[in-house]
Amino acid sequence: MTMKKQGKGKGVSRREFLKELGAGAAAAAVISEKLLDPYTVEAATAKSIVAVRSKVSESAPEVKGLQSVLQNFLPDILKASGGGDSGVLLNCRLNITGESTPKPVWYGWVESKELQKISKCSSPPTNLIGGDRLSNIYKECFDNPGEVRRRKYPDDASKEKVPDQKGNPAFSIDARYGLNWRRYILINAGGVKSGTTTIGFRSEPKNPADVEARLKYLATDANSDLVKYLEKTFTLKGTPYSKS
Repeated sequence: MTMKKQGKGKGVSRREFLKELGAGAAAAAVISEKLLDPYTVEAATAKSIVAVRSKVSESAPEVKGLQSVLQNFLPDILKASGGGDSGVLLNCRLNITGESTPKPVWYGWVESKELQKISKCSSPPTNLIGGDRLSNIYKECFDNPGEVRRRKYPDDASKEKVPDQKGNPAFSIDARYGLNWRRYILINAGGVKSGTTTIGFRSEPKNPADVEARLKYLATDANSDLVKYLEKTFTLKGTPYSKS
């Protein structure tokens, strides 16, 4: 085999060497001479996979991507409700990668057009994304995989009337927006307890069972765009998902 001559004082680069070898011979050379570091190759293939972490920025690509997935699913929730858009919120918290206990971080928040008129904003409240406060309802979902957890607040809901949520900034938003009908469920992605998906309506939907069924599909079905996105985008390590 004849190698291309290099300039004076220059050796043959690894890339040129492997190119000259050809595919079959290159593979043999890699194995026998350890020309490529296997850990470097592994890292390169995992570049697009990120860990779920607290303090994530609202502008992070993985957050933007998750927002798009939720936004695309919102019409499906509205259709299932059977009553149009009375003001609906769909959001998502993910469990920190590698944690076996409930460790949530806000990653997704989308509002229907009607709710945007009330909130006067289509994006998450300031400093919500990346927040890692643990709520009682998140722990409930974590401990009850496969179950839709329910909350129905009075029309004049306030933090004082729900002691277990006192001081919870997310619940104060529920009260402010009048999101009195709430549903929550644990996400099954990557075979682990990977977070929660939640829905909020300003008034009870005409078809509550259908809404719950669609929410369950979003969070637990292998064909769900949410589940597929999480598995493609994040390193999901934690407590194995199994129904009680």
